[in-house]
Amino acid sequence: MRQTSLNLFLGDSIEATELEGPGLRFALWFSGCSLRCPGCCNPHLFSKSAGSPTSGRDIIAMIEKAQLNKGIEGVSYLGGEPFEQPEILEYLVLNTRALGLTNMVYTGFEIEQIRTHPHGSQILSQVDLLVDGPYLQEKRSTKRRFIGSTNQTLHFLSSAYHREDPSFSESNRLEIRYRSSEVHIHGFPAFPRI
Repeated sequence: MRQTSLNLFLGDSIEATELEGPGLRFALWFSGCSLRCPGCCNPHLFSKSAGSPTSGRDIIAMIEKAQLNKGIEGVSYLGGEPFEQPEILEYLVLNTRALGLTNMVYTGFEIEQIRTHPHGSQILSQVDLLVDGPYLQEKRSTKRRFIGSTNQTLHFLSSAYHREDPSFSESNRLEIRYRSSEVHIHGFPAFPRI
């Protein structure tokens, strides 16, 4: 594993979920997003300071533990906006790939913007699935798995997953978790935001 002193402003994490990408996955929510899409389901993560600075080494250790104990097949990176912390995102996708895990990234940027983004090409070379494009509440949809609005695209960037897999044609779902006396809702709520 490459060493780093980089920190991620971590908004949240789940060690094993089936809602944030195909198969059983570790999910990481990045804090900070300048796009601030109206109707976003994570407005509490718009501010970078909403997250706790967590070292890349500690995050990789959490992922390795989930791989060993839960049998995860990959990691999903959500936000906030992962590409607004590109150095730590690059570190994470390189090291999770070295663990034999797949990578899925959700971003409000378009893939063409990412290719010209600092670290963008290196990150994309380690990503299997990319959901790109801003969330547009007037184009909201619950019918496409892992997609929030119809303008967004799911890009298959490696041979790890295939469009024909039935899991990609299912409807979005949500899960409710109870942690530290708080209720957390993950996935894509079927009800509109108020």
